[in-house]
Amino acid sequence: MSRDETAERLMSEDEFRASRAGLRGVLGQFFVTKDGRRLYPSFLADNAVEHRDLIAVVKLLGDWDNFTKWRFFISGKGSLGGLTPLEALRQGRLRQVMRTAEGFAER
Repeated sequence: MSRDETAERLMSEDEFRASRAGLRGVLGQFFVTKDGRRLYPSFLADNAVEHRDLIAVVKLLGDWDNFTKWRFFISGKGSLGGLTPLEALRQGRLRQVMRTAEGFAER
């Protein structure tokens, strides 16, 4: 599986805890519910993406539901030259991702 395919994966609460034991706050609340289970985006465990950058972007996305936020991170954006916000964050392009998130949140 490529890194982009794994970014789309949702992991169980146990996998999340094992991968990021001690992670609290905003990202710990970033889950989607499916069949009564909390599932966490696997990109939360990606060491190539800074936690503080993810937190900043999640906060900018505001009141959107977590499923929509997850889709934001894994979908290509024209404002990022077709990259996903995750790919852009891995390249250190936080400012561009934040501008894209601000535009997305205003919809």
